[in-house]
Amino acid sequence: MAPLVREILPPALIYHTGISCVDEALLGVSVWGYGPRFKRLPLFADWTRLIDLAQERAKIVHAYDAGEYPSKAACNSPKCNNIHDERDMKCCAACQRLNYCSVDCQSTHWRGGHRDVCARLQALGLAQLDLISTRDRSFTFMRVLARHDYLVRQGPVITEQVKVLYECPDMPYYLLFEYTSGWLNLEILSIDAVD
Repeated sequence: MAPLVREILPPALIYHTGISCVDEALLGVSVWGYGPRFKRLPLFADWTRLIDLAQERAKIVHAYDAGEYPSKAACNSPKCNNIHDERDMKCCAACQRLNYCSVDCQSTHWRGGHRDVCARLQALGLAQLDLISTRDRSFTFMRVLARHDYLVRQGPVITEQVKVLYECPDMPYYLLFEYTSGWLNLEILSIDAVD
């Protein structure tokens, strides 16, 4: 049970589906409660940490499902600068990668060169890869999770950013949101250090 609680479930709690499944399972567990023997197990501290993480993420999933985190998208037509809720945008039916705010913008971009790129994407089969789809629910949810986690930690993060700017004013940097363990590890790193 220890590997499940410490290594398997936490990384699943960055995915909409993983959180939803764990949330449903926890409804049954919360009815039973925890007996005194379970509370004395060495695993109990890890279990409660996992439960806290799952409950926090479940709140975000419920808010996301209720439409409280609309994802924004920019129109991909180079002659347009509109930004809308992603759900209001139309994507290219062929490659399913580029968003447009109107049929006119899509037509303009198609004639302006997307036709060639779109054909190459289809020829390579990239249109079938869900891993690069910005419309995939897990990908969109990860953006929501990262934004939520940033906003919750915004004060301390900005303080650290100011320190970096003070100590190294010419250093370009980025924020790394690393979730491989399930829990957020947020770092400020130099762009120059990227391999």
